[in-house]
Amino acid sequence: MAQLKSFSKSLVTIGIFIFIIGLIAILFPIAFGKATIIILGIILIIGGVLRLSFAIFSLNTGSMLFKYLAGILMIIAGIWMMADPDMGLNILTIFLAVYFILDGISSIAYSFTMIPVTGGAYLIAEGVISVILGILIWSHWPEASKFVLSIYIGIKMLFSGMAIMMTGKLMNKNV
Repeated sequence: MAQLKSFSKSLVTIGIFIFIIGLIAILFPIAFGKATIIILGIILIIGGVLRLSFAIFSLNTGSMLFKYLAGILMIIAGIWMMADPDMGLNILTIFLAVYFILDGISSIAYSFTMIPVTGGAYLIAEGVISVILGILIWSHWPEASKFVLSIYIGIKMLFSGMAIMMTGKLMNKNV
């Protein structure tokens, strides 16, 4: 019982944090988008360097060769994204459109398992909004990639944060 109460409080905190990040994305869409691409570029470069370092420990030559190739490609992709954030935003925008649609469908499907507990209706609403946002992103690509991506991510995060927050509050109330 105490663990469930602690878990519900954690959900509320996580929901608030996600909500705040969503608000920042909406208020500063171009800066948020470029920062996202640059951070992703840095992560790819670090991942590529780690991949290359792990390739040294490969036992067979074929495996080592593919690990070196993957590491080099990750580094090139990271540098490319940092050098041309607009191109990175275009690519990420189309990936996120697909993600939002799939995430929305899975949220709607999962919500039906939550209805007997609590919070299912919030997950349905979040899932429907996610599918709609995915379709809107797809339909406006690539013209509005610079700002639409951040605004839609912000909206998605606002509703996700709210859904997580409300689920946590309802769980806390029912425990």
